[in-house]
Amino acid sequence: MPGNPQKQNQDSFILHPNFQKSPYTHMFGVCDGHGHFGKEVSGFVKQVLPGQLETCTDYTEAFLNTDAALNKSVDTNLSGTTVVVVIFEGTKVICLNAGDSRAIKVSLNEQSYG
Repeated sequence: MPGNPQKQNQDSFILHPNFQKSPYTHMFGVCDGHGHFGKEVSGFVKQVLPGQLETCTDYTEAFLNTDAALNKSVDTNLSGTTVVVVIFEGTKVICLNAGDSRAIKVSLNEQSYG
């Protein structure tokens, strides 16, 4: 925050190489915390969501379970987080998000570098 350089960073990142015990599956994510307890909310999601994504039968269920657990653990009345997760399964890419965080795919053409 430009006007307040002392403001605490409320964001968290998720990094899980060999996700689901697979050498070809990797998960990356960013949680953008906001509000009074934004750091706690994003940290909670960082810790809980990966386990939910490993064990749940669908991605929506994993996000809903994480949200339910969060609401029992942290005051989310004026705080929260957005989250974007990208899972690479070999050549397959899965992108998941909650809130307004987004991921974009960028590919570089070797010809553009001469």
